Amino acid sequence: MRVLYDKYSARMYSICIRYTKDPDDANDIFQDGFYLVYKNIGQLKNIEALSGWIKRIFINAAIEHLKKKKKKQFFLKK
Repeated sequence: MRVLYDKYSARMYSICIRYTKDPDDANDIFQDGFYLVYKNIGQLKNIEALSGWIKRIFINAAIEHLKKKKKKQFFLKK
C-alpha cells in the first residue's frame, strides 16, 4: 500500500485539485480515492493497466464528490 501511495500520490492529488480548485474538497477526494484503490485492488486484472486504473478511480471519485456537493447545495438553497 505504501508503495502505491508513494508512487501515485502527487499525480492523484493534482487530479483532485484540478477538479475542485478547493484544497479541503481535494483532500476529501484524495482520501476517498486511495480508500477505493486499496479496497478494490483485487479486481485489477491487468497489472500493466495499474496507472490508468488508479487514475480512473480518482476521476470517478472527484466527479461523484462534485455531484454530491451540488445536490447538497441545491437542497440547502430551498
